[in-house]
Amino acid sequence: MAPTMPTTPTEPTTPMPMPVAVSVTDFAYLSGDNVPTAGTHEIAAGETATSGGVTYLCAEGGDACTVTIADDGTAEDTGGTVTASLTADAMTQVAEAKEMKSDEMLAMRDRVIGQDAALEGVENLAATSSATALGEDGIRVTRAAGAAARVRVGTTATVTAVPDGYSPSGDAAMANGDWAGTHLTRSVGSATQHLVVYTDIEPPTRVQFYNFDGKATTPHRYDQTTVTRAFTPDTDIPALALTGSLFSRGVLDPAKFNAPGPAGDGATSQRFVGSANGIDASTAGLRFKGNYNGAPGTYACTSGTTTGATAGDCVVTIPETGPYTAATGDTWTFTPELNATAWRNDTEFMHFGWWLHEPSSANGAYSFQYYANGTPFMATATLPSGTATYAGRAAGRYAVQTVEDGGVTGGMVGQFTAAASLTANFDAVTGTGTAAPTIQGTINGFQSDQQHDISGWEVTLHRNAFALTASTVGPTDLAAQTQLDPGRPSYYGVTATMGDQTAYGDWTAQFFGNKKTAGGSDVDSAQPLGVGGTFQADNDEASIAGAFGARR
Repeated sequence: MAPTMPTTPTEPTTPMPMPVAVSVTDFAYLSGDNVPTAGTHEIAAGETATSGGVTYLCAEGGDACTVTIADDGTAEDTGGTVTASLTADAMTQVAEAKEMKSDEMLAMRDRVIGQDAALEGVENLAATSSATALGEDGIRVTRAAGAAARVRVGTTATVTAVPDGYSPSGDAAMANGDWAGTHLTRSVGSATQHLVVYTDIEPPTRVQFYNFDGKATTPHRYDQTTVTRAFTPDTDIPALALTGSLFSRGVLDPAKFNAPGPAGDGATSQRFVGSANGIDASTAGLRFKGNYNGAPGTYACTSGTTTGATAGDCVVTIPETGPYTAATGDTWTFTPELNATAWRNDTEFMHFGWWLHEPSSANGAYSFQYYANGTPFMATATLPSGTATYAGRAAGRYAVQTVEDGGVTGGMVGQFTAAASLTANFDAVTGTGTAAPTIQGTINGFQSDQQHDISGWEVTLHRNAFALTASTVGPTDLAAQTQLDPGRPSYYGVTATMGDQTAYGDWTAQFFGNKKTAGGSDVDSAQPLGVGGTFQADNDEASIAGAFGARR
């Protein structure tokens, strides 16, 4: 029998620290007093130690345990075997938090589904407003001297009622290049309606009051585009008759004419005391200094009342909306000082945007609309020719679903801004004098209001044709789409690449803006100054819809 060789005893090894067996997911739901406090706990075999909402047990019959808790509440142990469990209060907190998280995920899923459906069923904003539905004509865009662009929902000459209650939102519109953005909201029952508008309106400029285009050889009355009588601006200063829209707030001197009263109080009036109350009759009526749209000069009124205690008085009615009106028989004029200048507002601007009806419940009914508007382009007998490129901005909303075996589990929704570039060809003219210009473009450079990387998205606006007829106001929409198969060369629609999603849809556009001739009275045959429109694309899992405006 071979002798047994002696063995060399080995040194005992120290076990590596092992994480305490508490679910990391559970730790994520602990808060407040239930978060374990950082520190070290020495626990005898068979004993426990509690920190926050976690109880640590050192197994019986073994070594004592050391539990070290880090700042984030997680722990490591050495020595004997340690198990951990939640206290009753911590278990309740984790259960409630998990249920809430589940509800949030369901709400997100419903919100994605609802907004995706709204973008698929997008409609153009109506042309005319009503008491309940906002239309393009109810969106007012103005810009005063030294002020930023202002957007409000209000009445115009053609609108009798528009939805009220819109006010600036606490969340500003996304920045969008040099286009000024405005975000208005209003509450309707349990829902919120959003209106986002972008505009390229410029601040007003100063012009000669009686020298419309700045040339002494072509004088014009301030209120008209044609000369009504010959005069020399340097020596002969005729009076401007204040009638109709010329007799309006924002134009009359605010220091001389009262402003409308509080909304809902109805029309008010202002009396200017005339000759029967101390005014010298030789002055031919009431006269006082003031300014008109920033131009210094003299107001004059000849009263329609010639007898009685109020003879010579002039009365102005001040409505809540619209221009002021003079009493029957009263005649108002304004005579500017020599070489006076006045403010001339930008009238060649565009604006575009979108409207969203957002219910308070995530699974409520969403509704989405978009629009583009501006100064209409008017073609003359000589139609535009050549090609033109247009650059501008776009904005809208998107929804992308996350679809798994169990159906839609979530996704992402948000609003976007992007760059818009288009090219128009005006040279396709038929023998009947009708042009069929084509236009195509790209929307790219996307940015989101959420933490979504959509910078690589791109929307292609495939080539389409206009129907443009000489001497008509504005071209029609793009030609009716007869080829909607994206695989065909004649496809007129939209291709949207949104990450791994490709969606198809359609788009509309219209030319805006005229270039005036030197005299200011005619529209020449120059190419339109701008183009605006809308676009939409969707598939089973993603949707995008928006509007754009671009300048030549």
